[in-house]
Formats: sequence, structure tokens, C-alpha cells
Amino acid sequence: MEFNGITGHSLQLNILDRLSRTGLHHHTMLFTGQAGIGKMLIARRFLMSLFCSDENPPCGTCNSCRQVKAGSHPDFITIVPGEKGNIPVGNETKKEEGSIRWLIDRLSMAPVTGRRAVLIDDAHCMNTQAQNSFLKTMEEPSPSTIIILVSSQKSRLLPTVKSRCSELRFTRLSDKELRDILSASGYNTETIDRTLPVAGGSVGNAGILADETLFTALVQYYQSLCEFLLVESVFTAHFKDITKTISEDRMIDFLTHMFRAHLLHVLTGSVTHIPWIRNELTDIHKLKGMIKILLALKKGQSHNLNIRMAIKGMLYSLCFENGSELPLTDLSYMTG
Repeated sequence: MEFNGITGHSLQLNILDRLSRTGLHHHTMLFTGQAGIGKMLIARRFLMSLFCSDENPPCGTCNSCRQVKAGSHPDFITIVPGEKGNIPVGNETKKEEGSIRWLIDRLSMAPVTGRRAVLIDDAHCMNTQAQNSFLKTMEEPSPSTIIILVSSQKSRLLPTVKSRCSELRFTRLSDKELRDILSASGYNTETIDRTLPVAGGSVGNAGILADETLFTALVQYYQSLCEFLLVESVFTAHFKDITKTISEDRMIDFLTHMFRAHLLHVLTGSVTHIPWIRNELTDIHKLKGMIKILLALKKGQSHNLNIRMAIKGMLYSLCFENGSELPLTDLSYMTG
């Protein structure tokens, strides 16, 4: 495989290179790992290589490669979430384009070029009905078809879906790799220095955090949490300005990265040049407790958790009860 333009993931790229050359790949694969680290780019590059006849595919210039890049290849199908953020199962009779039933119907036809590739981005955005509808196709696609599901939230995929896939796990990019990518993309040093500890090794996250208005709102909320941990008064901060731009789920991720960087700074002093760190807060117990709270909130989102109430309740428990009764597992009392 031609790796030009891809940074990091050397182990995964070597595996895919071997599979591309030998043709011994599983008919259904699952690429997992956090959002924005290059899974989709690599999946597309791998599938493109299967159509390319160049000695070191994909060449990017042959007719097949150009068609894939233009989105006009007759046998390269990409499914992505729609405007509502989901991948619909589709109507039994209408089978609207982009739905799972449309895809199943399309795969029942013979490929134009003799083989077919399917790439499903954010596969976890299929609901239960859509995932169940796709099971038989995943298990028994035609011999000429390869399917890749890409997901940053593997826990939302049904066990029956995961069991039918060969999984390839991707890890976060290193700080150096991410810095190199951001520098090559034109970000200035100041922006990189302030966003790098919060991006979690994700180019996608870094791009979001480059928005100064959003980043300022995140820092203000982080500072409010730090202030409460220092003073232990009444917590009144809100995050409306943040969730106007990003989801609560992503907000929790960013705050978790902030407090992990803060904790690492306190423990080792190795994290430098972070202008937003609240240096007065050095209580390791409280910093670890804050991270546990955020991780518990992340887990609790699947139970319709009221994030605002949960943060307040768990902060009070951490500070006023010294963490002894910190409700990090049972969050049912804060749902609704």
C-alpha cells in the first residue's frame, strides 16, 4: 500500500499492506479507535488499493483511483450518517439511498468491475434495527465484496455485529505526530500549544479546538471546576456556551483531557507551556476524583443522564464528603 500523506499507525498500516498484497483479508472488517485519528482515511486508502492495478497501490492517478476520489466509482459504496446524525434502516419498499436496506439491495446485484467495496463511517450511528438488518449481509457477503465499518464508539455496536468482523484497533496519535500534522496544516505554534493537551491525539479534535470562542468557553468552565475544588463553595457554572457548538459527549472528553494534563503536570511537572492550567490546584486526590467524575459522566450518558445535575451532585460528594461516598458507578438517581 502507498502510505504517502498518512502519519502514525505504522503497525496497522503494515498489517493492511500485507493484507492488500496477499488478499487474505476478512470479508468484513471493523476499524475502531477515537474520532479524528485517521481511521476513515486509512480505510478508504486500503479499499482503494484493492481496485488499483499499480505495483504499489493505490496510485491515485489511474481511472479507478480517480473515480474513488471523485465518489463516482460504480462499485465503491460509502455510507455516512445523514442530517439527523444516524444511518437509517430505510423503508422496506422505498429503500432510500444511503439507508441500510438500500445498501443490502445494492449488494444483491452483480458488481460492474468484478469486485465491490463498502465503507460505513460512524457505523455506531446505525440503530438496533439497522444493525440487525445488516447482520446476514455482513456474515455472508458475495465473495467479491469487502465491507469495512469505522467506529469511534464500539460499545454502541451490537455484540452480534462485532462478532462478525475482524477488528483492527487504532490508538491516539502521539503528541509529536499530532504537532507535525497541525504544523503542516498551517496552525500556528500558539494554537498548537494550547490545544495539543486537550485534543487527545486526535486531528479532528484539534480542528474543533482551534475555534478560539469554543476553546475560551471550555477553559472558563474548566477554571470554574478548579475554583470549586479549591474553594468548595456553591457551584453555579453552566456550559451552555459550549454545547451550542459541540455535544455534551465531546465536551466531557475535552474536560477529561484537560484534567489529565493538569494531573500529569502536578505529578511530574513534565507538561509545560500550557497557559490555561490552574497551577494553584495541586490536590492529587481531587484531580483524580474529577477525572473519575468525568469518566462516570461519559459512561452515564447512555442512561439519559442529566449532565448538569450529575456534575453538581458528584462535585459536592467529592469535596464535602472527601470522596468517600463518590457515586461513580450508580448514576440512576440523576437520570431523566
